[in-house]
Amino acid sequence: MKMTKFIHRSTQFSLQTKVFLTFLALLLFVLCCFLVYVNVVVIRPLKQKTVQDTLVTTTKVREQVDLYLDQQNQLSQRLLSSKDIFTTMDKSSSAHSDYERLKQIRKLKDIIFQAIGPSMNIKDMSIYDKQGILLTSYLGAGQPPVSIHTLLGDSKVGREWAGNGFILLRQGDIISFVRTVNDQNGKVYGYLSIQMDQMVIQNLTEGITAGEVYILNQQGEQMTGTDLGIKAKQWTIPPLEEGLEVDEHNNYVTYSTSSSTGWVTYIVTPSKSVLGSIQKVQTISILLITALMLISFVYIYLSTRNLLLPIRKLRSQIWRINYSNLNLKVDDRPKNNDLLLLNEAFQDLMERLQQSIDREKTALHEEVKARNSALQAQIAPHFIHNVLYLISIAAQEGKTKVVSDMCKHLSESLRYIVSSPYAHVTLSEELEHTRHYLSLVQQNMKTIWNGISMQIH
Repeated sequence: MKMTKFIHRSTQFSLQTKVFLTFLALLLFVLCCFLVYVNVVVIRPLKQKTVQDTLVTTTKVREQVDLYLDQQNQLSQRLLSSKDIFTTMDKSSSAHSDYERLKQIRKLKDIIFQAIGPSMNIKDMSIYDKQGILLTSYLGAGQPPVSIHTLLGDSKVGREWAGNGFILLRQGDIISFVRTVNDQNGKVYGYLSIQMDQMVIQNLTEGITAGEVYILNQQGEQMTGTDLGIKAKQWTIPPLEEGLEVDEHNNYVTYSTSSSTGWVTYIVTPSKSVLGSIQKVQTISILLITALMLISFVYIYLSTRNLLLPIRKLRSQIWRINYSNLNLKVDDRPKNNDLLLLNEAFQDLMERLQQSIDREKTALHEEVKARNSALQAQIAPHFIHNVLYLISIAAQEGKTKVVSDMCKHLSESLRYIVSSPYAHVTLSEELEHTRHYLSLVQQNMKTIWNGISMQIH
């Protein structure tokens, strides 16, 4: 039974442990809610915003390139808006002498200069006749193809050009903007080619994003850069004008398709660059939560220890209290109202317990006194009767000295018993009373022995 009780007590947690575990469970619940809040309210929207910003950056890069190409389109339209160009090109094609042809070519260069203006953000501009033969080049830089058909023939197989609008071709470091020179009636007088340096377009895409920028045309040809980039993959036309994908290397690939040129702008950004700030926020959140948990653990432990310290002291004092030290002073400096009430209740209990013990001691003392009085009341009449009987026998026998001694001893004994039976007496008084009593008993025994001897004789 004792072993079972010991095992049962050993499996019980202390009050401090229970309070600590309760607060700890509450703390873990709050921290979990905080972690969920950070992930749902902060991390997830931040991740979505970061991804959306990456897609917006791709759109901005595509718009920069579109703006540059639109400038070339406007340049070609300014050239075509001149009425003299059609007449000049028609005359240059039908010129009968070199002088006449050179004269018309000079006029074409004047028209080109008026269209380009003082600022020039292209590499060169070339004009071809309706047979595709080069008529003139504004600067002659880069040695433009002699025939426009050579330029078109070097393009990727499968590219079709209906002869209207414009197309963009890349040869080495040069991107050519090609369109027909035709009037409002659709009559074709020749071809216009604007040569652009692909480095200019590539520079437009630098410094905007941390990722690598690749621009491909609808045939999958890379229009900027020298690296293969995503061209090395099996290229397919994107299903949407704008979108985001994640490749096998966990890189974020955003793309945006131009409605005017058909070019697709790709930005390949490592996940670390895209989610770097988010991961930093997560790391800071984890460190913050960990530090908060550690601080909270220490705080809860110390708080529960200080809170329950008076109870442990009170329990220790209760264990030390016994019958001999009921007046033990209890620490009367509790730190909260509940412990103050408990301390007052314990003090009241101690006082009532002391009063009960005093009453019990008094009752027990009275009981002992009553028993002694009853016992003495029973013993004294019989003893006195025997002594008086012995005195009468001694008187009949004429033993005056014996009668005198016995009367003296009886008188002293009665005075000792009657005077103060429960008062404190000295040892000498108690011995004197014993001597008187034994003398009377001795005389009693002598009388009895003499009687027996007479009967024998």
